Amino acid sequence: MSASPHPRNLIPIVLLALVFLLPSSALAQSDKAPLQVIYPQTQDGETKRSFAYQLLQLSLEKSGHPFSLSLSTEKRSEAQAREQLLKQHSGIHVIWAETSSMMEQKLRPIPIPTHGGLSGYRLFVIHREMQPRLSGVRDMERLKTLTAGIPSGGSEVEIFQKAGLQVRSEPLDELYRLVAKGRVHYVPLRINTIYSVVKQRRQTIPQLAVDKKLLLIYPSASFFFVHPQNEPLHAAILAGLSKAHEDGSFIRLFQNHPSTANSTRRAHIWNRRALRIANPQMSDAVQNIPERYLFNDQWLAKLQHPAR
Repeated sequence: MSASPHPRNLIPIVLLALVFLLPSSALAQSDKAPLQVIYPQTQDGETKRSFAYQLLQLSLEKSGHPFSLSLSTEKRSEAQAREQLLKQHSGIHVIWAETSSMMEQKLRPIPIPTHGGLSGYRLFVIHREMQPRLSGVRDMERLKTLTAGIPSGGSEVEIFQKAGLQVRSEPLDELYRLVAKGRVHYVPLRINTIYSVVKQRRQTIPQLAVDKKLLLIYPSASFFFVHPQNEPLHAAILAGLSKAHEDGSFIRLFQNHPSTANSTRRAHIWNRRALRIANPQMSDAVQNIPERYLFNDQWLAKLQHPAR
C-alpha cells in the first residue's frame, strides 16, 4: 500500500487549484498597482459627506481598479485646488468643478456630468417682499427688467449679459446685502446649494428668501477633472462612473443624497416656470454629453416618488 501524501505536501497543490478557480478579473486586478487618489478637503470640513466625494468613491469602486482615496491635509478653496492640480505631483489628483472651455484646455475632464447637467439650473435668492414681482415674470422680456447679482469674476457674468439681462457684479456677500436693500433683485444660485446658503445668511440678513416660481436653465455641467497626464486615474473614473449609470447605483445615490434629492424635491422644479438662455461659454465636452447622462423625466419621477 502506497503512503498517503504528507499534509504539508498538499499545500502547493491546493493553492494552485485556488488560483485556477479565481475569476480572470480578480487575477487582473491583483496585478494592478493601487491608484493613489487625493481629493481636496473643502473649507467647510464636510467633504466626505458631499455628493461629489461619495460619487467619486462609488466610481472608483465600480472601476474594478484597486485604489486608496484620501483627503488633502490642508483645506482648499475651489480655485486653490484647481491651481494645485495643474501642477503634476502636487498632492491633489482629482477635483470636481463646473466646466468651461478654459478648464478643459488646462485639465482633463471625465466627460460624464456629476449632477446630470443640474449645475446649469438656477434658482433665485430674493428679498422676501419681491416674491409677487417675481411671480409675475412669465418670459425673458420681463426678467430683463430686473437686475441680477453675479459674483465678481464669475463666469455667469458673460452668460447673463449675452442673454440681454441686467447684471451687477460684486463680491457675493455684498450682493446679499444689496438684495436686502432692494438694489439687486435676484442672485442666481445652484439648486443644491441655495437653500443652505439662505438658511445660513438669514441669521444676519433676515429679508432673504428663495423665489418660489422661476427656474432659469442654461447648458452647463460639472465634471471630475484630473491632470492631463494622469491616464490611469482618468480611465478608472470614466469606467466606474459609466458602470454606475448602467447598473443604477448612480441614480440611487442621486435620489438619496441630501444635497441632490432633498434640495431638488424642495425646489419643486416640476412646478416652476422654466426660462432658458444660451451659454456662450459652452464647451465641446458639454455639447457632446450623451442624453442618457443628463437629468431627464425618469430621474424626475424617481425624485417625486422615491419608493418607485
